Amino acid sequence: MLLSTSHVIVDGYNVIHQWPWLKTILQQRGYEAACERLLQKVRVLHDLRGLQLTLIFDGQGERVSITHPGNERSLSCVFSPSDESADTLIEHMVCRSKDPRSITVVTRDHMLAESIGSAGAMVLSPEGLAEWLDGMDQHQTGQLQRQRENLDKNWNQATQSPWKALDDIKDNDISGGV
Repeated sequence: MLLSTSHVIVDGYNVIHQWPWLKTILQQRGYEAACERLLQKVRVLHDLRGLQLTLIFDGQGERVSITHPGNERSLSCVFSPSDESADTLIEHMVCRSKDPRSITVVTRDHMLAESIGSAGAMVLSPEGLAEWLDGMDQHQTGQLQRQRENLDKNWNQATQSPWKALDDIKDNDISGGV
């Protein structure tokens, strides 16, 4: 389903309110902290999968505000102007896209899902996103474990292992009895 996706758009506040741990951060530390933690959590889609990632939030300014964390053009945090909802901005992005089928929008908003789905974009629930991210975490953990095992195996098979050399030094007491 997500294999044809090249751009993930996250309905930011919608996801924050759907994930209990982010909702707790929102209640305890405010919107800015919750937005930052959401970005940290989903950034793996950009960094490891190479997907364009856009988080869209309802804003309070007169204009659309766009930041690119790490100055990476393919990673964006967008705040709508105060007179336009994040949902409207998401709809515009999908409808104006050259290939809406390459976009996956993460939202629980049923009206938004219907609108962007009819334009050709895929819709993923916040729970579906959490499962996708958990699967990526498990895959990455497995890869790191296999890499560690291979390094340990290669290290143990090395003919000139530094550990073996230290053991030889200790066993032969090269200090000469001093």
